[in-house]
Amino acid sequence: MAKVMIAKWGNSLGFRIPTIFAQALNLEAGDVLDITEDNSMLTIRKATKKKSAKDILEDFYGMPYEKIVERGPIADDDIIDWGPDVGEEVWE
Repeated sequence: MAKVMIAKWGNSLGFRIPTIFAQALNLEAGDVLDITEDNSMLTIRKATKKKSAKDILEDFYGMPYEKIVERGPIADDDIIDWGPDVGEEVWE
């Protein structure tokens, strides 16, 4: 536990996050926090970063975006397994 002082910040109130907590949460300047209130208690969590479409493609294909664009997302020798059929899909 740490005690922090509330200060005026424009029309809002603010406080500084002690270094020990910032390090524990891997916080950096510019990070976004989610703050909720329940029964007079504030809960502060590091917000999950939304991935860009580029990041999602890199994760999916397991290669840098530049390589995906250069080679195309599906090469002739790629096999895509969508799993077993569910329902009454018709594949032609």
